[in-house]
Amino acid sequence: MLLARAARPLARARALSTPTFTLHAFTDGNDLGFGRGAQFCMLNLRHDALFAADNPAALYAAKYEARRARIKRLFEKLDSLELGALDRAALSKGLDDIGLPASPERLDRVFNQFESGSGNLALEGFEAFLVETWGFPLHVEFSSELGSMGLGGTQAIAWVGRTVPAHFVLRALRQLWPLDVEDIAILRNDGPNPDLDPQRMTLHDRTYTPSVGKDTATAGGLARTLLAQDPLDKGGFVVRVTSTGGDVTYVPLRGLRYSGAKPAAVANPEVTGVEWALRSGLGAVGLGTTLWLGLVILKGG
Repeated sequence: MLLARAARPLARARALSTPTFTLHAFTDGNDLGFGRGAQFCMLNLRHDALFAADNPAALYAAKYEARRARIKRLFEKLDSLELGALDRAALSKGLDDIGLPASPERLDRVFNQFESGSGNLALEGFEAFLVETWGFPLHVEFSSELGSMGLGGTQAIAWVGRTVPAHFVLRALRQLWPLDVEDIAILRNDGPNPDLDPQRMTLHDRTYTPSVGKDTATAGGLARTLLAQDPLDKGGFVVRVTSTGGDVTYVPLRGLRYSGAKPAAVANPEVTGVEWALRSGLGAVGLGTTLWLGLVILKGG
């Protein structure tokens, strides 16, 4: 895989560090040079393989090519009669793998929005439905100035509105991972879990619909909860990432309090909030729940 090949130069120097997600409420106004106010959370991923790659953007290009190929394979699997289209029964069988609970209302919405005119769902409509559900490819930028925030090494960053539903964070986690993601979920430890043993974890959130308790129902609520929960302790949060091919990685999800020096400004121009909303397929949720998941900035370090 491209990621594995890109990691080799770094592996000769030192072993890859454990990937880590961080989510925190952004409270420093615009003094950090990001041009963001206090209405956002910052979501970060440290992943040394990005720093090891000569061209980290190529990892994301390969990721989305792999996703398109996987969507086609999933379509062909559900189209067991080889009709070239999915009826309601066929799509219903695949919704759990997609990360959505099956219901008549959900099927109605999908077919009303994406069916091909024949009453069934062709490959193009199926792909459009999944892209809306999982998120559009992200714009990425590169910088290396988050050490002063206590976020060393390679960082990928997404801006998430504090008041948006927490399942939008799940979508952002999926987009930040540099490989195609077959499935993603947030788990919680049943007790102390220094080895990130999945047998000691319980599912917290896996669907792209509201499904969690009040304390973590929004991105801001989840960020506040993370401040009191070390990911290796009881109640700690861990992201389970299943990449295409079945490789599973358990990634700590941490909170962060920050106050300190201003990092250097990001070199490349940002994507506007409107463009990000369009990229993320958020038109369906309406203006009341528009997610200003700004750009993704890959921090090399």
